[in-house]
Amino acid sequence: MRFIYLFLLIGLVGCATSTGQSNSDEMKEEQEFQEMMQKTQETAELSTETQKKATEKEAQIVNQTIDKIVELKSEVNELKKELNSIHSDTSVKFKLLPISDN
Repeated sequence: MRFIYLFLLIGLVGCATSTGQSNSDEMKEEQEFQEMMQKTQETAELSTETQKKATEKEAQIVNQTIDKIVELKSEVNELKKELNSIHSDTSVKFKLLPISDN
């Protein structure tokens, strides 16, 4: 009976200290490749989300710019009407010329 306990004890110690089959280089490369593919997928998803937000912001800026241009045009037209309504000593209507960039 002691021999059985002795063999059982040796077997348990041997199982506890032994290591399993080590990963081969091919298996490690496959794991690294899978991790890299996962990171690539995450990056692509983040890129898509960022592009969507940028497009929304761009549309907002364009709309604000268009609204401002329309507002300024109406102001210019009002100023033209006001200037034309002023009686001057000449019979020539007032012309509002664009400001040059020079």
